[in-house]
Parts: sequence; C-alpha cells; structure tokens
Amino acid sequence: MRYQPSEISLEKVFFAHNAQSALKLGQARGVALLAAAENELDVYEYSSNEIKSAVVGYGHATKEQVQKMVGALLRVSEKLAADAADALAAAICHLHCQSFQSRVLEAASDRRAALRRRKSSSALAK
Repeated sequence: MRYQPSEISLEKVFFAHNAQSALKLGQARGVALLAAAENELDVYEYSSNEIKSAVVGYGHATKEQVQKMVGALLRVSEKLAADAADALAAAICHLHCQSFQSRVLEAASDRRAALRRRKSSSALAK
C-alpha cells in the first residue's frame, strides 16, 4: 500500500434533494467506511460548516473559496478539482480539530498537575 493513513475524516451526510446524487454519495461513503473498517481506522466526521470554517474561516464559504484556500494552504499552484479540494478540506479540518483538542488536553493536564503540586505543598506546610 502506497499510503498508510492512521485515520479517516469525512463530511457528515446531508440530505440531498437529488436522488441520484444522494445514491452516489451513499455509495462513495459506504466504500470509504468499509475501507476504514477493514483497516481498523478511526473515522471522524465533520459538518460542511465545520470544514468550511476550519479552512476558510466562514461556514458558508463557496466551493470556489474552499478550492482557493486549500490550494493556498497546501501551496498548490494549479486549480484543484472541486472533489479533491473537498476531500483535502476535510483532512485539513481534522488536523486543525485534533491539534486544538491536543492543546486543550495538554493545558488541562498542566492545570491538574499544578493543582496537585499546590495541594501537596499546602499539605506539607501544615
């Protein structure tokens, strides 16, 4: 296998008005979820607004804005196909969310350690 992903990020399902589009989306999601399950990969799902906010800074950004920002973030000079930009945007969103969550957990851990030190030093002072 050329790539060894450790996780998969997907856009959450939305309700499409076009039955053909909904069917094709369901089939593509099914393949992605099956591949994740067969390779024991964690799956993370983000709404369209979450992805757009993480990449563009605005949850109602247009597809063109997402394409341009993904290209800028990844320093890609040629225009990305809309589907490729969407997939990369979901990955970028996941990286941003994971980075933020790890910083929050680290800060909480530091705070707990500081509280433990304070409690033990006040117990010694008594």
